[in-house]
Amino acid sequence: MWWTAALCSVALALIVCAVLLARSQCSLQRTRGELARLRAFHEERMRRPNVLSHELRTPLTVVRGAAELLLDESAGPLNPDQKRFVQTIAENSNQVIEMASDLPGRGQFGIRTVQPAPGVDRDAPARAQVRRPAAPGAHRLHPHG
Repeated sequence: MWWTAALCSVALALIVCAVLLARSQCSLQRTRGELARLRAFHEERMRRPNVLSHELRTPLTVVRGAAELLLDESAGPLNPDQKRFVQTIAENSNQVIEMASDLPGRGQFGIRTVQPAPGVDRDAPARAQVRRPAAPGAHRLHPHG
């Protein structure tokens, strides 16, 4: 009868192992689900600075391009006060564009951002859009002074 007791012990051990395995699998599934949620959260957090940077740079590049056109006096001559104001606009928009460009790299240790090749002007398309000739009858800026 010793073999009956041994068989019962083995059967009991197998049942305990099966229960423990089922609990482990359930726990593993919960952990995987939590990991997937954390990864999605992390990816969203990493995307936000890129979106914010883009949303800031796009209109500011247009402002900077318009300021450069004014400084070139393509819309007509500027008096000294107007020129100083436009220079301030151009300089400040450049500063904010640079700060916005730095946003994606902040707080993302170990992540490298792609930089344009030397000599590549990533703002050229926006400037070209601003420099497009005005439609006939469009309003021109007149210096006040």
